Amino acid sequence: MRSILILIASAAIAGPAFAQSSAQLEQIMRADADRNGAVTRQELVAWRAAQFDRIDRNQDGFITEADRPTHAIARRALPIDPAELAAAFDADSDGRVSQAEFANGPTPVFDNADGDANGVVTRAEVQSVRTKLAQ
Repeated sequence: MRSILILIASAAIAGPAFAQSSAQLEQIMRADADRNGAVTRQELVAWRAAQFDRIDRNQDGFITEADRPTHAIARRALPIDPAELAAAFDADSDGRVSQAEFANGPTPVFDNADGDANGVVTRAEVQSVRTKLAQ
């Protein structure tokens, strides 16, 4: 769950000074459903939708503060605050993030890695961003 939340957190805090980590880039490649070494935006959306139930711990159909484990709140172990997540993903401003909002929410890590802006992130594009980050 922590790795999924890292990817979510990147979208929640995206801005002009946004910087990716290798872990966030690697999360994109986990969405490669057909294992062809490239992730389409559609694959990413489907992967996010599939991850929703793991994040929606109380299974109420929304991601809210209630879904963060109590022990993680005390230790700040999770890299995302549900309020920050809602600020980035809550399209209807109801204070909760639905599965559709989560799946179709912002994708700044994907967008930045998609060097040729064709809606597909390849392993080579991920490696190119990693190289730039290392410099």
